[in-house]
Amino acid sequence: MVRLKRFQKEGCVSYLVFEPTQREALLIDPRADLLPEYRSAMADLGLHCTCVFETKLHSHHYSGSHALRAELGCEIFMALATESQRPTHKFRNGDSFLVGKIKFEVWETPGNASDSACLLTDGMIFTGDTLWIGSVAEANYLGSDPEKLWESQRRISQLKPETLIFAAHDSEELFFSTIAVEIKKNLDLIISDRAHFMERKKISHRPTPDEETVKKRNYNRVLLPETVPTIEFSEAERNPFRFKDSYALSLNVEKFAAKAHQKKPSQLFIDIREKPEFERGHIPGAIHIPGFELGFHAAELRKAEKIFLYCQSGGRSPLVSRNLLYLGFPDVTTLAGGFQAWLNAGFSVAK
Repeated sequence: MVRLKRFQKEGCVSYLVFEPTQREALLIDPRADLLPEYRSAMADLGLHCTCVFETKLHSHHYSGSHALRAELGCEIFMALATESQRPTHKFRNGDSFLVGKIKFEVWETPGNASDSACLLTDGMIFTGDTLWIGSVAEANYLGSDPEKLWESQRRISQLKPETLIFAAHDSEELFFSTIAVEIKKNLDLIISDRAHFMERKKISHRPTPDEETVKKRNYNRVLLPETVPTIEFSEAERNPFRFKDSYALSLNVEKFAAKAHQKKPSQLFIDIREKPEFERGHIPGAIHIPGFELGFHAAELRKAEKIFLYCQSGGRSPLVSRNLLYLGFPDVTTLAGGFQAWLNAGFSVAK
């Protein structure tokens, strides 16, 4: 089974994708300023990054692909149309490659950028900036093409309804979705008229990119760039999320414990922390599914009458619960204060 670890900063998302029985891993869209986090995660999981896949020549962040190649000797993969000097191999539409036992298929999906690409594997698609979750993708930079974006998005929408979507941007605080949900909720896919779609995209078109965009593109284009420039981010850039939807019900530890002690077979209590955290101790009767991997278990979750989630301190579970609500899971409850509140209250712990 494919597993992944998700990283995010300033709205940009990267993914470490691997299969637990193998040591090889793929990094998708790595940022230069998150290299320490990638190293730490791979060390914890016992993984070696054998290749990096960039879903386009990025203009929203400084890529760390060159540093990973210098440090780890990994390959760098991109679409054939890219202007970047970094890839060790460029892929045509429909080409595939292996990382351990995982087979990835490359789709060239121009529109957001001329070299935009998606990766498909095992019932999921990494859409880069071609299709965002819960919000509209951009087609407003030099090299963008609204008509090609329309075609690329319609191609993606033809995948099986249960196909999981993982995007390169998270502007709505949503970690994953499915084709079926986005067809119903994403304005990019709801619009059925091509001309209307292109007109909406052209309204926001910027013929001349701003200075910061140019810096990032130039940095990401060259084989061995200089040190990443120091950037001052505005508050909006640090916190790009828009809180539009409600969160799931949250119970204090006493009420949550009462529910756990009276657990019914139709209910699921899920520990969404990382594996080492779970193994150090967890609520008796809880199953372990890391929060970013809940999408892989959608069929199992839909059989549950009620879902209870908890994390370590209560920070992660509200975000994950919000994602489940977006996907149509109506009855989700979280533990206020997380597992730490459970420990502080003196309730029993399983290992």
